Amino acid sequence: MFSCLATVILQKLIWVKMETYKEYISNAVDQLTKGLGEMFEIYLNKAIEKIMTETRSRLNPQEKIDDEYLDVFGAVELTKYSKHTIYKYVSENRIPHFKINRKLVFLKKELTEWINDSRKKTVLELNEDVKNYQRKRKGV
Repeated sequence: MFSCLATVILQKLIWVKMETYKEYISNAVDQLTKGLGEMFEIYLNKAIEKIMTETRSRLNPQEKIDDEYLDVFGAVELTKYSKHTIYKYVSENRIPHFKINRKLVFLKKELTEWINDSRKKTVLELNEDVKNYQRKRKGV
């Protein structure tokens, strides 16, 4: 009877220890995964910055523009569109962008030009275009 009771107590202690170790191991794995994810993101950002720097250095001196590279959040801030709209426009190829290792990158200059190109002309500008067109037609 005593050995049976001792076996049950011993089994309970082993079970409690195993549960404690499971929780400890689970927490350790979670922390390790989080740490690796952060390290990977830092590494990826450094790689993207290196690629962007190399790209800038390959441009001709006249083409070197003091331009910024933006991520999705920078594009959202510049365009005032929502993050969802930016992703939608990217999927429809309606907005100029790059994909580097599955990360979206935008050139600030290209986004500014894209915004300016989508500007609607005023009635005065449209009338001026019509007059210019008519002058060209008469001259031909």
